[in-house]
Amino acid sequence: MGRLTVSPCGEYFMMDGKKHFILCDTMWSAMYNITEPEWKAYLDYRRMQGYNAYQFNMLHQWDGGEPNLGIYGFERNKDGSFNFSKMNDGYFTAARKKAETGREKGFIPMPFVLHASYVAGTWVEEQGNASVMPLEIVEPFARKTAETFLGLDPVYIIAGDTNLDSEISKEYFRRVLKTVKGVDPGALCTFHLSPDTDLPEEFSKSELYDFYALQPGHTIHNSHYSYSLTLKYYFDKKKRPVVNDEFFYEGHGYGHENYGRYGVFEQRKSIWQSILSGAKGGVAYGAHGLWGWNDPEKEFMNSSYAGPAFTWQTALRFPGAWEGSFATYMVEKYNLFELVPYDGV
Repeated sequence: MGRLTVSPCGEYFMMDGKKHFILCDTMWSAMYNITEPEWKAYLDYRRMQGYNAYQFNMLHQWDGGEPNLGIYGFERNKDGSFNFSKMNDGYFTAARKKAETGREKGFIPMPFVLHASYVAGTWVEEQGNASVMPLEIVEPFARKTAETFLGLDPVYIIAGDTNLDSEISKEYFRRVLKTVKGVDPGALCTFHLSPDTDLPEEFSKSELYDFYALQPGHTIHNSHYSYSLTLKYYFDKKKRPVVNDEFFYEGHGYGHENYGRYGVFEQRKSIWQSILSGAKGGVAYGAHGLWGWNDPEKEFMNSSYAGPAFTWQTALRFPGAWEGSFATYMVEKYNLFELVPYDGV
């Protein structure tokens, strides 16, 4: 299993000389919630379904609850806040081991390097849920992260679930992108933006930025983003592969207390709307309760928006995950990499 690269035409990925479609699962809390036996069982199940990548948050995510393993990327102060001057080497060693296991089983690791909850000037800070990392720590942390996954052919999601409305937030991600590319120049990098956030020109024109990753979000009223955002990036002047990186999770509520939960139909719809609109790079499925590795004794921190989370055992076997498997089969069998979406003209 080789390293993922961008095709000469810029519209899809290549691996080992062949066109490659990313079928990614969303496992934000993989590094701090899952035991080694659970991790191996999870990987075996998803590999059986045809998945070839997983995305995860390098640091603890604010709405995921307390880590089951009790470990963090940084030491903690007595009041529970992070001591950002002291990285926890054991945490990074454990992350490396999990990524090695995943690589052995045929998965590309796709770490969120820096989630919006660790960045100044983002929507998370405005809501009061941030644990902002000092700017001077950003480069050492990014370097440590990139060094952790060297040799495992990762794909880096530099910016996690963020808006880019402030100059300070842009500066955080400038530093992360430059640092990661400096450590691992061959690794592909992208940003995972909030649904209504435009990619600033300084990044869209940068040679360090390798593909577009869109997030339609989880609110029922914005379900059209699966195709409208895909078309927006596909027809951008700078041709790059497009990946639908986070459409609504299966089992997730319709958002903001709207009645209903997403099921198989919505998974199928979003996947194919994206592919037929130009997402030739791939898609990332997600199951509500799996991404946080939820267990019955653990409080889910964002029920008011997402609805109560299912246990990870239940979410792992949601039927919608097979929709991604079938779509990948169709893309590769019928060479849908060459499909050209309608541009409305």
